[in-house]
Amino acid sequence: MKPSVPLVFDIDLSQLPSDNTGRHEAFVDLFGQFLFWLRNSSLESSRKFVESTESREKLGKIRRQCYEGIAQLPPEQREAAMLLVEETLNGFAERLVWLLGDEGTDARMGSFHAYRFRVEMEIVDVQTGHLIEVETINRGGKFFGSNWGRWLNRFRDK
Repeated sequence: MKPSVPLVFDIDLSQLPSDNTGRHEAFVDLFGQFLFWLRNSSLESSRKFVESTESREKLGKIRRQCYEGIAQLPPEQREAAMLLVEETLNGFAERLVWLLGDEGTDARMGSFHAYRFRVEMEIVDVQTGHLIEVETINRGGKFFGSNWGRWLNRFRDK
């Protein structure tokens, strides 16, 4: 897993369900797979920086400091720290997904407005660059935030 190389989904567009509901859910799950790919890549990087002096030396001084402190701990304490990193990352991502699912008006912007975010997945033809399909993945299905648990179960270790 390399964060500098984009994730390649192992499904072709023609293999997605043709009905609107099934297709939407497939796109939502692709987003979940992407989110967990980023999560897992981040965890892998943190572990590498904790375990490898050589990797830490490639970082700037400020970024390297937190890893140096953890690297000095005994193995069981390093593992406890990594579990905390994982749970913190999970908590952040889960809250982000829940907030991206907001379709109401409770996220206020001044007295008369509210804000929300729209997450769209675009499918483009790799040869022409033409837009083939656009799916708003955080609208039109079940509440977007409720996908977190399913994604955690399906993609946590991939």
